[in-house]
Amino acid sequence: MNKQEQEREDKIALKRAKEDRRELLKSRGKLLGGGFVAGILATLIIGFSSGNFITPSNAERMAREAANDAQTAALVPYCVASFNESPDAEKNLAALLKTSEWMRDQFIRDGKWAGVGANSLTNGACARKLVTEAEAEAAKGT
Repeated sequence: MNKQEQEREDKIALKRAKEDRRELLKSRGKLLGGGFVAGILATLIIGFSSGNFITPSNAERMAREAANDAQTAALVPYCVASFNESPDAEKNLAALLKTSEWMRDQFIRDGKWAGVGANSLTNGACARKLVTEAEAEAAKGT
């Protein structure tokens, strides 16, 4: 091989090497871009499924539930005390125990022992507390 042919082959080899390098950089860019997208998707899936991320609507729902729970926790002792201090407490307790379980919150609401405007959760919790206490007293007596 003479010198000119060698130079020509070197130029061709150099050109191929540059083309290969460009292809490698393109594929690496696609690979990195794909990895970036996959990483974002994995983060979102893991974050939402584990409960670390929440949507605004879930945050509002959780705040409402916490407020209702706090209201119920604050009003149940008041309701139980009001019920027990009422003039016909024994008669009302007997009527509450005879009332079906799903109507007990209505019974408490009608008697207004939990206060005006108490929600059904509060009324239901008050009824459950009164029934539990009555059953515990009955168990002690027998």
